Amino acid sequence: VLPITDRQAEICAIPAPSFEEQPRAEHMRRLFGRLKLQHARIDAEGNALAELPGKGPGVVAITAHVDTVFPRNTPIEIRREKGCLYGPGIADNGTGLAALAALARVLGESKIETRDTLLFVANVGEEGMGNLRGMKHLLADPALRERMREMLVIDGPGVEHVVTEG
Repeated sequence: VLPITDRQAEICAIPAPSFEEQPRAEHMRRLFGRLKLQHARIDAEGNALAELPGKGPGVVAITAHVDTVFPRNTPIEIRREKGCLYGPGIADNGTGLAALAALARVLGESKIETRDTLLFVANVGEEGMGNLRGMKHLLADPALRERMREMLVIDGPGVEHVVTEG
């Protein structure tokens, strides 16, 4: 099991500019599988998804975006200095993806039974011209929308505030 900062550096080492996120999304799909989540897959838009089944019919989505604002040719060097990580996309959204994986691991290992299925989503197209295409695709599914109770979006490194509506 990797420490969360090592997982964050591992994820950020994979270039993922908007519209070119597939290598990072595929990495997240494989990671979801190793974390023993069920139905790890890539959907038609390129989102990586997996589930931790609940007892009831509801779904709670927990998401983090895979794309970055950095072009493919940006040199990726993740540095550690005085307990901090530095590098392109390390905070936005390397932090969110590492937290998503850590949450999946902890919930899976703890054998907590939930009322609703937890749907883990590493979504594409959040930055700029990506226009939220991954989330739009996810929510275009009427069957999923019908079952969706809540959504938690993990984005960025801060804990100073929580946005509860959008």
